[in-house]
Amino acid sequence: MEHTHDITCALQRLDAALPTGGPWLEATLRPPVVEGDLQALRDAIAPWPLPAELCAYLRWHDGQSDEHAVEWWPTLNAGVLTPTQFMITNYQRACSDDFMGPWPRGWLPLTQEGWNVTALELVQDRPPVLISISVDHRQLITPSLAAMLHTVADLAAERALISMAEGPAPKEATGADQEVLHRATSQRYEGAWQHWRAVEREHHTVIRQRRDADYLYDPDFHRSIGWS
Repeated sequence: MEHTHDITCALQRLDAALPTGGPWLEATLRPPVVEGDLQALRDAIAPWPLPAELCAYLRWHDGQSDEHAVEWWPTLNAGVLTPTQFMITNYQRACSDDFMGPWPRGWLPLTQEGWNVTALELVQDRPPVLISISVDHRQLITPSLAAMLHTVADLAAERALISMAEGPAPKEATGADQEVLHRATSQRYEGAWQHWRAVEREHHTVIRQRRDADYLYDPDFHRSIGWS
């Protein structure tokens, strides 16, 4: 299997698989980001770094078009992939509005649909994890942006993607059959969390202080890991 955290490989596989395995999804993708918008994103999140994975992805396609909003990006269940300009707006709003609890400045909204958000951590020294956030939960969902894109490529290659354009998106709008999706993510993510397990071991003292063990809510953990 291709290296799960290789973003270049993931994007190449999507280019190869989407024309036949998900042409309706490919049609939603915007042109590559313009460098001015990419610089505006760097400025908005400073002093946090812009992950190299995110730069590569945005230079591939700058999110999805609002004209095809019914086609939520598969596996994330939180709307379309947000274009850079809206990503900046959503980030600034989240940081200023105390959005769903204290919002770490080291989290960048990658998708947002109502109160459901997928955030990417802003790091350079390891693959950035993706975090699912809503009013009542925060959950690590993907070991890296590349891993998530590889999974979509896996589903497209298997002709397992499902178009949402036939009608309203279901409650679990993941763009694939749940059993097939579970198998694809299990295979793709197996062994891909080592970098995050190392983070947990490094910060075990702060994590242990949380009685409910949910450190994603903990400002002390946010500070210790560099999210705030």
